[in-house]
Amino acid sequence: MPQLYHENREEQMNKKIHGMAPLQHEKEPYLRSQSMQTENILREDAAHHHSIQLLAYRIHCEKGGAELDNWLEAERILRNDYHK
Repeated sequence: MPQLYHENREEQMNKKIHGMAPLQHEKEPYLRSQSMQTENILREDAAHHHSIQLLAYRIHCEKGGAELDNWLEAERILRNDYHK
């Protein structure tokens, strides 16, 4: 079983105040929530990557052109749509 580093109470409070880490007794739910957040970010990133890929392919079918140019144009279009 891995040993956890046990911080003193002052270190825990400083990190808690500055949003760096939970108190020792909160560590397990914190790690689980961090893992879930990471999974969500990766899932969203994959979906975003797929959206760019599809749009770049559509641009390629319509206009032709270089792959990189189509990819960058797709990113620009999606970014502008997101910020509207």
